[in-house]
Amino acid sequence: MVDNATYVYRGTVDHSVYVDTIVTQAFSLEGKQAYYFVPIGRKDEEEALIERMATGLGLFLEEENKLKTVPALSRDALPDASLATRETMLAYPPKKGDRAEFGGRDGTWRHALTVVGLEDVRVPAGRFRHCLKLRTEELDEDEDNTGFVWLAPSVGVVRWERTTGRVDELVSYRIPGQEQVRP
Repeated sequence: MVDNATYVYRGTVDHSVYVDTIVTQAFSLEGKQAYYFVPIGRKDEEEALIERMATGLGLFLEEENKLKTVPALSRDALPDASLATRETMLAYPPKKGDRAEFGGRDGTWRHALTVVGLEDVRVPAGRFRHCLKLRTEELDEDEDNTGFVWLAPSVGVVRWERTTGRVDELVSYRIPGQEQVRP
């Protein structure tokens, strides 16, 4: 993860199209580098809150060869975030079948991520090879709330089939210190 990276996604659901711009923001959490994903230009803060919950618990950090998440569901919650509440989302290197459950406290939903495997993905931003495909599950719901997300090496989320039926695809991105190369 890199501070001030910008991602533009196009999402579609029920004949509606959404365009979201997300910027990564570095945040020092008890001396460790964490990252927060800031939706730019969002008028609906509740939708932005739901989006952060569905992709983790708000703050993200890498430590001990794992991607971890810490509850902080709004900018106002950042000062109260604590490493004591971090949970593992993904261990490195990921292996097919690996599963992690997280959330369920501090008003967050309980989630699970399961490694499905590697796939090539084509989205408006280009073709990305060897993307990590993850199955996402919301565990607190009675109905089937399963989705999928594809993570491209050195880029991040390139496609997300949400549990709501919305499908988001990466349209463009800018990562400081990295030249955007058409994959």
